[in-house]
Amino acid sequence: MSFKTYDYGDLRVTLTNQLEWLYDDAGSGVGTSAGFYQPRPQGNMCALGSIGHPSHEIIDRKRAVLLVGPNPNTSPSMPAVKRPTGYTEIWNDRGSGGKHDGSVWRPIAPSGYSSCGDVVNGSYSAPSTDRIWCLRNDLVKPAAYQAAQFWDRFGLAPGGRLNRMMFVNVVANPVGFNGSEKIPLSAGTFRAYREINTDTRNEIAFVPLLTVKNNFQPFGTIAPSITPSTIPSQGEQFQSKEQCRVLLPFTAFFPATHQRSLELIQDPFISISRSIAWYVEGVWVNNGSGPFNREKVMKCGISKTQSQEMSHSVGVEISATAGIGCIESSIKLNYQFTSTTSSSFTEYKEQEVTEKFEVPAKHATVLFSKHVKITASRGSVPQYAEILGEVEMTANDDVHFSGCAL
Repeated sequence: MSFKTYDYGDLRVTLTNQLEWLYDDAGSGVGTSAGFYQPRPQGNMCALGSIGHPSHEIIDRKRAVLLVGPNPNTSPSMPAVKRPTGYTEIWNDRGSGGKHDGSVWRPIAPSGYSSCGDVVNGSYSAPSTDRIWCLRNDLVKPAAYQAAQFWDRFGLAPGGRLNRMMFVNVVANPVGFNGSEKIPLSAGTFRAYREINTDTRNEIAFVPLLTVKNNFQPFGTIAPSITPSTIPSQGEQFQSKEQCRVLLPFTAFFPATHQRSLELIQDPFISISRSIAWYVEGVWVNNGSGPFNREKVMKCGISKTQSQEMSHSVGVEISATAGIGCIESSIKLNYQFTSTTSSSFTEYKEQEVTEKFEVPAKHATVLFSKHVKITASRGSVPQYAEILGEVEMTANDDVHFSGCAL
């Protein structure tokens, strides 16, 4: 089965849940258990390392993993991906008494490239260099090790000392408030290191970077003009415009084991979009011979309830203090969701605004506000996408009065 792909700069990306079993420690008699898998390639798209799991459970089809390859539509002077030139052995299970043979290897990246994870082989020989890709250095970012290891094993270190080998997942560091054109995303890989020899622990771990440019479109459209024959109704919207859309693998929003996303992994992407329109807050028609005064109370910004609904249903954070981001991956999308001249999110601040005004005799007055809609959808094709969550709000107190003589 082939999964839909998407291009991020020089990289082509998808997710897969097709995992080939490599090794587990069954029969070794130790207190903790682990199994290791290699994501199956899709064409020339490969994983960035092997996958570790803290049990002997078969996880094929139960977890999504990133696959990357070169974007065939770009021609960079240095390819986005290259194979490792070889491997350095990190660990093997000789003498463990387990049912299976296994070893762990650190890829040796070509000059100008970095590896993002260790590779497991179900024997004591080095794995094929065709198993994984290394990424060009501008397409990776230093990452972090997960706080707790998913597996550890005791063995003999060089010199005959008893040593513990730690197996730890590599995760992306949180992105700062302003976000970036380069979005880091965990590849699902791991690194192994010896507890009493920190050389391997101190090696910098990396995660891939996905290039997502700022294509934010300002809303410069003036409010509609009104005539006696075109007086609108409250709640109507005019001149709707999509301002931005960001498409990312679903693992940016949900855990890699999210059941519904795995069921629909043929198209493994989720988009967040923002659109804006002029919204009719109210219409006042004065057929009398004298003016009258009115006032309109408007609720602006995103409410706590709306914010919680997006957080729980889609894993998207929206607030005046944090802007827009993905909770699961700690990614901020503020770079993509603002114009290049602004980084303010005060329009999301929940507040109540009162507009007081006079409606002249024989006159119609219409109050327009800027209405923002943020939508999270599953799927890379907008017209076929499944809406996962949506919030609508009056952006701020930037309102416009329009009207006409009757």
